[in-house]
Amino acid sequence: MKPLARHQQSGISLIELMIAVTLGLVILAGIATVFVTSRHSYRVQESTAILQDNARFAMETIGRALRDAGFSHGAPTTALQWFPNSLDNPDASACSAAWYADIRRPIEVHNGASTTPLSGCTVSNYEPLTDVLVIRHADPLSAPGTGYLPRADIDALGGDTLLLRVIPATRAAIYQRSDVANVDSQFTADDEDDGVFDYRYRARVFHVGVPTGATAAEGAALYEHSPDFGNPDSQPIVSGVERFSVVAGMDRNGDGIVESWDNPEDVSAADFVDISAIRIGLILRAPERSEFADNTTYTLPDGDTYTPPDDLERFPRRLYVQDFQIRNHGRGG
Repeated sequence: MKPLARHQQSGISLIELMIAVTLGLVILAGIATVFVTSRHSYRVQESTAILQDNARFAMETIGRALRDAGFSHGAPTTALQWFPNSLDNPDASACSAAWYADIRRPIEVHNGASTTPLSGCTVSNYEPLTDVLVIRHADPLSAPGTGYLPRADIDALGGDTLLLRVIPATRAAIYQRSDVANVDSQFTADDEDDGVFDYRYRARVFHVGVPTGATAAEGAALYEHSPDFGNPDSQPIVSGVERFSVVAGMDRNGDGIVESWDNPEDVSAADFVDISAIRIGLILRAPERSEFADNTTYTLPDGDTYTPPDDLERFPRRLYVQDFQIRNHGRGG
């Protein structure tokens, strides 16, 4: 009998093993690169979405305040009283109680400067060259369905809290809660028959500042300062705001059409009633760096320009501009 033939068996050679390992590493490197690139792209896209959401929220917040500017439930400013009388002072220094209570100026704008134009209202870390917007109004949401704040609710407020009491289309009083007894003495039973409304009064200051301890990547934020309304200090409401610009749309002939967009600081007191719209400009940047450098020079509505500094060029950013019609300002509330 012939012996069975034996098949020679051989393993993988060292060269074949090295080739296989090398190919595997190349494939893994490719997969890792795709993964890292995809992950970075996702983070950039998510960062851009955050930027858009921040811009939308900022414009909605400012827009709601602008639409309420000057709201006084129909009471003409010529029929206003102040309690105590010291609140009636159009020349009061900025950020004083009388300055907050001056609803005759429902909208006030201060141009950006190297230092904060309202040091008493805004945080010390003010972002240079950004405008400051002041809006004054009664809060239309503060009166319940019955049309007035119950006296118990008024008594529970702090003594310096500002309120507005209105007899529609007749007269009104801006007063500190501590002076409510004097206000009560000015209204009779006949007034009660006509309807008396009490509202919380608001003075809202919007400005841009850098939060304490924020990194360059985190950047500045849009703040709101609203004294005696739950926000005794400036509170950041939207992050990533680099520039804030405000201009006024003037309708001097009363035809409902804006003829020019002016710097509000250049509008005289006599012409201030002709402001029919406000244009807001915001430059916002995303929280995540991208691979592209942004060295664009942006032009804001007031004519100011902004070019990102070298260390911030890789952050995506956008300029948002929106116009808001003024419903109450100059129209008797």
